Amino acid sequence: MKKIVFLLSFCFLALQGFAQYTVAHDTVYAGLNGTADVHNGITNTSNLSSLNITWQGTLFPSTGWTVSGICDLVNGSSQGNCYNWPLGQTALTIPPGLSADFKVSFDNSAAPVNSVCYFSILITTAGSANKTIWYRVTKDPLGITSMNRVSDAVVIFPNPSRDIVNIAIDPTIGAKSFMISNLIGRTIGVYNVSGGVQKIDMDDAPTGVYFLRVCDAQGKVLETKKFTHL
Repeated sequence: MKKIVFLLSFCFLALQGFAQYTVAHDTVYAGLNGTADVHNGITNTSNLSSLNITWQGTLFPSTGWTVSGICDLVNGSSQGNCYNWPLGQTALTIPPGLSADFKVSFDNSAAPVNSVCYFSILITTAGSANKTIWYRVTKDPLGITSMNRVSDAVVIFPNPSRDIVNIAIDPTIGAKSFMISNLIGRTIGVYNVSGGVQKIDMDDAPTGVYFLRVCDAQGKVLETKKFTHL
């Protein structure tokens, strides 16, 4: 009987220590003109344990774009906080079965029409792989339009690019390397995957269309993306 009680206690503690979550969208695509809030979020999928996370935002500079603040509101209530930008690592607890909305306030009043801004939030928690959610926001002369996608494990920006191309790969897909090749299949470079955003210098490469192929440890191609180098 003691063994059964011990086993049940161990399982309960394990569930507490390995709370899981899902993200609303890997990447949120939005268009705005002026100031507006763009939303993304995560859900604590455990019905037993609170989800304790830390998160940190990164703004990738784009002319005329600013972020004025970011909120981490739980189920749209007063649980959670709003912060002035910039800020560092921030802790958040999400009760069982509830969601947190990451609301980012963008302003592109001084940005050129059709320019693009990227913003990311890195989510870290015990028992789960780190996860990055992305915001891709365009200055739209017609106002605010939004489109959400849920399957962007590989993000390339800017696209088109000039000297530097930034590559972010979701660590949960198990990628170990990636290669860049041109339209005729000539390999420009092969790189190991590291955490965060990797900057690849394309300054010496001819202008044109390139392919990014992301591979696992056995060399299997996990995902292919196309980008343009100007």
